[in-house]
Amino acid sequence: MLPEKFSTLFVNNFRIEGAPGLIAYLEQTSACLTQSPHLPGDLAAYQVIAVDPFLLESQELQRLEQYLSAGGGCLGITTSTLQDKAATAVFGALPQEAGPDCEVRILFTDRDNPLGKRLPDAFYVNGRFLPLNVLDDAVEVVLYADWRYTHPSMLTCRSLGEGTAALTTIQDLNHPIFRRILYRLLRRLAGLKEPYQPLEVGLLGYPPSVGELHARAASSGTPGLWPCRL
Repeated sequence: MLPEKFSTLFVNNFRIEGAPGLIAYLEQTSACLTQSPHLPGDLAAYQVIAVDPFLLESQELQRLEQYLSAGGGCLGITTSTLQDKAATAVFGALPQEAGPDCEVRILFTDRDNPLGKRLPDAFYVNGRFLPLNVLDDAVEVVLYADWRYTHPSMLTCRSLGEGTAALTTIQDLNHPIFRRILYRLLRRLAGLKEPYQPLEVGLLGYPPSVGELHARAASSGTPGLWPCRL
């Protein structure tokens, strides 16, 4: 079963080198991408929007907030350290003071989060370290960094009216694992569930007495994997 398509607006105001690579990746998915240098006046045609909210004008941010309150979804990707109170109120989080360019270990706050299915427990990203300061108890921290014996937030999600607003400061948009997470997150923000795509695995070269044990272990330990055929 093919994933259900959904309409995505990608506002090209990102100041991140990896943005073109992420666009090329999303164009190969079911995201149905539309690109624009600015936030359009009418957002009704889009199920989810990707944008740097801290670089929007006040009128654009107001339109985005109305869109979210009516049930839309937004993925904010930012490297900005601007103290924009209006954008902070929408997303419930604010980028903190930037740290060094480095490699950072990223983990899921909830390892059972559906966004992390069949993905490693941790992965490493490159770029300027820019943690998020969570300012609302209703904000869900999806990803955090393992940083100098602390766990600063790196990707957050919160409800706003009928919609959902997510925000991240991770800049390594070419990282294959992070790309998969962003695609899954866009689907969630668009109000879609992950398609059920069971896998089947055949085991060759084992006698039934041994193959059956391997089959049961693989089936019980891998989400979405059907009982293996011998």
